[in-house]
Amino acid sequence: MSPSTASSQSSSVSPSAAKAHLWRLPVPDLQQTLDRYLTSLIPVLQEDELHGGEPFEAAFQRQKELCQAFAQGQGKVLQQRLQVLDKQSPHNWLDDNIWLKVYHQWRAPLLVNSNWWAAFQNDQNVPASILAGDYRHDEISFTGLTRWQIKRAAWLVHRAVDCKTKVDRQELHPETTPEGVWLQSTFRRMYNTSRLPRLECDELSEPPPPRAAIARQILLSVYDWLYALEVIDEDLQPLSACEIGARMMAVVQDVARRLAAGDVAVPVCVLSADDRDTWAKNQAYLLSLSPQNQTVLDTINGTLLAVSLDHYTYVSPPELPTPPPSPSLSHPTPRIAPDTPPEIHDHLLNLRAGHPAAPARNRWWDKTFTVVVEANTRAGALGEHSPVDALVPNVLGEHMCAAGVDAAHFRGMDGAAAPRGWARLDWAVDARVRAQCAAAEQRAGALVRDSDFALLVYDAYGRDFIRHDAGLPSDAYVQQAIQRAYHRVHGACAATYETAVTRAFQHGRTEAIRSLTQESRAWVRAMGDASVSAETRHALLHAAAKAHTKLSRAAAAGQGVDRHLLGLRAQRVPWDAPAPAPAALDDALCARSAAWRLSTSSMGAAPNLRGTGFGAVERDGYGINYIVKAGAITFGVESKRSCAETSSRALADALRDALDEMRELCVQCPKPPHVDEKLEAQKEIRAYLKKLKEEQ
Repeated sequence: MSPSTASSQSSSVSPSAAKAHLWRLPVPDLQQTLDRYLTSLIPVLQEDELHGGEPFEAAFQRQKELCQAFAQGQGKVLQQRLQVLDKQSPHNWLDDNIWLKVYHQWRAPLLVNSNWWAAFQNDQNVPASILAGDYRHDEISFTGLTRWQIKRAAWLVHRAVDCKTKVDRQELHPETTPEGVWLQSTFRRMYNTSRLPRLECDELSEPPPPRAAIARQILLSVYDWLYALEVIDEDLQPLSACEIGARMMAVVQDVARRLAAGDVAVPVCVLSADDRDTWAKNQAYLLSLSPQNQTVLDTINGTLLAVSLDHYTYVSPPELPTPPPSPSLSHPTPRIAPDTPPEIHDHLLNLRAGHPAAPARNRWWDKTFTVVVEANTRAGALGEHSPVDALVPNVLGEHMCAAGVDAAHFRGMDGAAAPRGWARLDWAVDARVRAQCAAAEQRAGALVRDSDFALLVYDAYGRDFIRHDAGLPSDAYVQQAIQRAYHRVHGACAATYETAVTRAFQHGRTEAIRSLTQESRAWVRAMGDASVSAETRHALLHAAAKAHTKLSRAAAAGQGVDRHLLGLRAQRVPWDAPAPAPAALDDALCARSAAWRLSTSSMGAAPNLRGTGFGAVERDGYGINYIVKAGAITFGVESKRSCAETSSRALADALRDALDEMRELCVQCPKPPHVDEKLEAQKEIRAYLKKLKEEQ
C-alpha cells in the first residue's frame, strides 16, 4: 500500500480506536533452529566436495554430531538464559539487548560500508532544461546552487515533516493496523537521531523534547558549512514549503557572502566518515576545544533530519572534466540525459560518497536520514543503518516524492528578506583538527576508490511477467537470478544473505534468509548442464523458488537461523566452563556459512526510487540491492576493487544474462506443473539430485 493510499483510507480513523495487536518476537525452538542450520549447510558442503574438499557424507555427519552435542549440553543452557532475557525485556530479546550492538561494535567507517543510498525519481514538475543541466540562468549569486534546487529541497523537507506529522496523528498508517503499530515505534527512531561515535561500541543519541528548538530544526549543509534551520514552529505546526524555501534561500545568500569574502569551511564533517574509533577520539578532542563545539554537536544530533545542497551536478569523466567541489565562482554546466542508466549511475555515485574530487564532504554521516539535492534538482537519500531498517525510510521517501513540487507554493520566495529561523553552526578548530580533516579525507578517498559500484536497469520485463507468465513469486525469482549470475562469474555457489523484516512483532527488526539452498544449487547446476532438459530445468526452478518462499516466510515469522544463533552467542559469559569438544557455534563451518559473499536486499516495488545501493560485507563479496517494478528490475551492485576475484560490472552483466535465460525457460515451459504433472516433475528433480550426488 502506498503512503498516499494509506492516508486516504485512514484519514477518518479516530486516534482513540483500538490499537492493533503485535506479537512478541519468539525465541525459536533450539532443535528447530539447529535442524534448519544443518539444512542450510547442505549446499555449502556439497560445494566443498565438488571443489576438492571433504566428502559430503562425512562432513555432514560431523556437523550433525556437533549440533546434537550442543543441543544436549551448552546449547540447552544458553537457550534457557535467552528465554530468561526475553521475559525481562520490555519489547523483545533481540532489539532491546543485542541487535544494535551488531552495528555499533563494527569499527569500519559508515561511508560505503554501512550507510545505504537511494536515488529518488526526478520531479516532472521541474523544467526539463534544468534537469538536463541547463541551469546557469537559475544560479544564485554565482554559488553553483540554483533556485529550483532550493524549491525541490524545501518541498521534500515539507513532505518529510508532513509524513511525520501524519504518522504522529495516526492519519497515516494508524495504530488500528499492525503495520501502523510497527511504524509508530520505528518512525520515532528515524527523526531527531544520530549515531554517536564511542570507543569500541557506538550509541544512539536521545531525541530532544518535541518543543525544543533543536527538535524543530533540520541540519542544512552547504559547501561544508552547517546551519540549523527551523521547519516546525513553536506551536508544533509545520512551516509551509515557501517558508522553508525562503529560509534556505537566506542561508545560500549567507554562503554567497562567505564565498565572496574568500572564506573556506573546515570540513569537520569528513571526520564522521572515518573509522569509528578514530572519529570517537577526534570528536572528544573537538569538544575539548570549546563549549561552542558541544552546542554545535548537540544541535546536529537533535535535528529532525539533514539536508545537503550540492553546488554541482555530478557527471562521470570523460563526459565532463571533473571540477573540484570547493568554493569557486566558476562552475561548468553539465549536459546530461535524465533518467538514462549512465545518469542514474552518476547520481548514485554522488549519493554514495559525494563528489570523488572531495570525498565525504558536505554530509554528516552519523545522521539517520539525509536528503541530498544537486544543482539540477536531482535528489536522493543517505541513511545510517542502525536505528531503522530499509522499509522505514522507504515509506518516508515514497511519501516525500508522491507529489511533485508545486511552483505556486513558492511565489515570493526570492523576495523574502532574510527571514529569521536559521543560524550558523560554526566550529572552533585548531591546526590539529585541520590536519585530522585532511587525513580523514585521504582515507575516505581510498575507501571510495576501492568501492566498485555498478548499476543494472533491466527493462525487458519485471514483476508482471514473473508473476503472471512465469507463475513465480518475484522475490524468489530474482534470488535465483542472483544465484545463477554469481555461478556464471565465479563457477561456484556462495553463502547468501537476504533481509527479511519481522514487522509482525513488537519492535521487529530483521532476520536472515539463507538464500543458497540445495534446491537453488541444483537449479544453477542444471542451467550449466547441456544434458538437462528444459522441462527439468523448469521444474528445478519452481522447486528452488518454493524452497526460497518457505524460508522467507519462516524468517518473517521470526523462525530463521541467524538471529537465534546470535542470541545464543550473546548469552555466553566468561565463567562458563569450556565445552569438552568444539561447540557447533565455534566450528569454522558455522562462521563460513554466514560469511555472506552475497549480501542482498529487496526494496520491493518502490515506485519513487530509481536506484539504490549498499556496500558488500565481505572483502571478496557483493552488496546487491534491487527494486522489482512492474516492467523492470533495477540492481545496485557493490564490491571491492582491491579483490581481484570480484567485479561489479561482470556480476551485473551476468544478472542480465541470467534474467534473459530465465525468461526463455519460462516461455518455453509456460505452465507451472499441475497436480498430475507434479509427480513427474518431482521424479525429474530427484533424478537430477541423484545425478549430482553420483558425480561428486
